[in-house]
This record gives sequence, C-alpha cells and structure tokens, in this order.
Amino acid sequence: MIPAVRDGRRCALTNTSLGTDLAAAITKGEALNQALAYWRTGEGGIGMAKGTVEWLFAWYREQERFKKNVAKTRSDYKKLMDMLAAFEPKAGAAPLGKRMANKVDAGVADKLYRKLRERGERQATYAMQVCRLVWTWAARHHRVTGVKENPFAGMGLKSTAAKGNRATTRAEYDLYRATARDMGFQSMATAAALSFECCQRVWDAFGFEDAEGE
Repeated sequence: MIPAVRDGRRCALTNTSLGTDLAAAITKGEALNQALAYWRTGEGGIGMAKGTVEWLFAWYREQERFKKNVAKTRSDYKKLMDMLAAFEPKAGAAPLGKRMANKVDAGVADKLYRKLRERGERQATYAMQVCRLVWTWAARHHRVTGVKENPFAGMGLKSTAAKGNRATTRAEYDLYRATARDMGFQSMATAAALSFECCQRVWDAFGFEDAEGE
C-alpha cells in the first residue's frame, strides 16, 4: 500500500493488532489515535518516530496523569519537555528527542543532569523530576512505549539551589523604581511597590489571568 501523505509528511502508522487484553488494547489504541492526530495536525514536528523521546513526551501529555495537573504545571512540564527534546548532549549530535526512549540508560541520565546543571541547579533538578515522572508512567505501559526501566530514578537530585533566595534590599528596590520611571515604565515601578510594600505575589500584582478560570 502507498503511505498517506499530508503536507509533505508521510503517515508512519500501519494496521496494528490491539491484542486480546482489554486494558492493554485501550491504552495502545489511544496512543495510536493520538499519533494519527499528530500526523494530521503536524503537531510534534516532521518525522516523529514512535518510541523516541519526543514521541514519549507527546504520549505522556495525552495521559490523564498529565491532564489532571493545573494549567501552570502542565505548561511548565511542556516547556521542560520541549527543552529536553531539543537538547543536544554534545555539539553536532542528534537532539535527545530523536533518541529511542528505551535506550536512555542511567549513564545518559547522569550525563544529561550534569550538562543541565551548568545552566542552573534548579532547572536541572526540575527537568530530571519531570523525566522521572514520564519514564515511570511509560514503564507501567511498556507494551505501548517499549520502556521497561526508569533511568531517572534514584539520581540523588538536589532540590534547592546552594545559596537559596536572597531578600531584596530597600536600596535595590528604590533604585529599581527610579530606573523604571526614568525609562518610562511607571507601571513596573508600581508593580514593584505592590510586591515590596504590600507583600503581594507577582501573580496578583500584574493581575495574571488564572488559566483554570478561577
């Protein structure tokens, strides 16, 4: 049969038996349906092969385990997954997203963590925690994902930065407001005052809309 083509992208899916195990069939069917939706919409990019890290991230985002999180958590997780999928372990090498997820072992996980720590301790820790969640769920559904082990478990991650947060001094606060006004950004000076003097969170000072509608 001639593979279907949409916007220059070949559909890599083929007729697949779902088996006789109902639970496994439902999980496998949902993954196949989502892969078909990705091909139709172009989401995930061209050439997303089943079983790769980028495919695994896309699969996880369709799971109820991911969808039950609040909007901000889902957004943070997705940003980290996209960053990891595009991350090049070494210059000139294929990005992590193109690797087969079941080939990512403890050595790869440790090396990835070391590389990310060069950018910042907190982001590196958060990224590894997200990977641990994804691989744990993937291993539970190994018939679909092909992942049987979690290389991100037991890494001994540091949960906080070495120096922690530092309180802003009033001199820094006054300088920030003065600079903002000189640059014509009175609203930024006001936001700083609301946060510093009234102990308001950034979310409230700027009036960000709650993605959950609350």
